Amino acid sequence: MVLTKDFQFTSFLAPGLVIVDDKTFIIPGWHEVPNGTAVEEIYKHWKPYFPVSSSKRSLIKINDVVLSSKGDKHYKVAYDGMWWNCECSGFGFRKKCHHVDEVKLKHNMI
Repeated sequence: MVLTKDFQFTSFLAPGLVIVDDKTFIIPGWHEVPNGTAVEEIYKHWKPYFPVSSSKRSLIKINDVVLSSKGDKHYKVAYDGMWWNCECSGFGFRKKCHHVDEVKLKHNMI
């Protein structure tokens, strides 16, 4: 298998190479390439993916501060029109928390 000039792949992650059972693959995507292919070579065939703005993206932007359940800390909760974020460690691990839920409820977004 030889990389032809017209071979191209798209991903939002930078490509890498992985070898499994004497076969070489580009990841992400698991495109098989010839053994001995260099990373520099696959970069010539990689087209980075950049998401385009969605018409469904909300024009609403929210920045709020929520008091912790114990009342000893304040957490910044933000919504950029597409993604929610909270400073608390729970959101960092699970990508959801009751602080975000509280702000969603406050703004009638649940």
